[in-house]
Parts: sequence; structure tokens; C-alpha cells
Amino acid sequence: MFLSFGVAWTWDPAVVPAAVENWHYLLPSAFLAYALNLIIAMVLKNCSAMGFILAGMLKDIIIVVVSSHIFGDVIAGSQYFGFFVTLAGCGAWSLLKLMPNG
Repeated sequence: MFLSFGVAWTWDPAVVPAAVENWHYLLPSAFLAYALNLIIAMVLKNCSAMGFILAGMLKDIIIVVVSSHIFGDVIAGSQYFGFFVTLAGCGAWSLLKLMPNG
């Protein structure tokens, strides 16, 4: 409800003609978003929270590596470090869950 006020307040009448003109971009994007939501629901149903986090991390790593190759960018050391810390934290959490008494 709150967002509806913001949309009404900032509405631009040019949005509707632009959407009609660009329907061939919007429709596949909407289908992909719907498919992504279905996939996320299925993964959450069949996987643990840690599995979902690891799948998200793997997705992020693939996005960074592939985009760096496509665009020729260098992956910064801070990105490597961030991925390492996150994966190490997931590993530590899994070990704590496996051996709760030490």
C-alpha cells in the first residue's frame, strides 16, 4: 500500500506507451523472473538453508568470473577475499552443526 502512494505521486504518463513499445523486452523478462521464483521455491523446498546459501554463492562466483572474462575486467583481490571469507564462514558453520560439542 505504501509503495502505491509513491507510484501515484511520481507517475509519468509516458510509462504506458513505452511499455507497449518495448513489450518484446518486457515479456521474456517477466517469464524469466517467474521461472526464477519457481526455481527458488523448489530449491528451498528440497534443500537446506546452507545449501541455498552455497548455491547463491556459486551463482555469484560464476557471474563474477564469466563477466570478467567477457568484459576483460580483472577480478580484484578483495573479491577473492570476500568469496573466501563467505565460503569459509559457511564451512565453519557446517562444522559447528556437525560437531556441536567441540
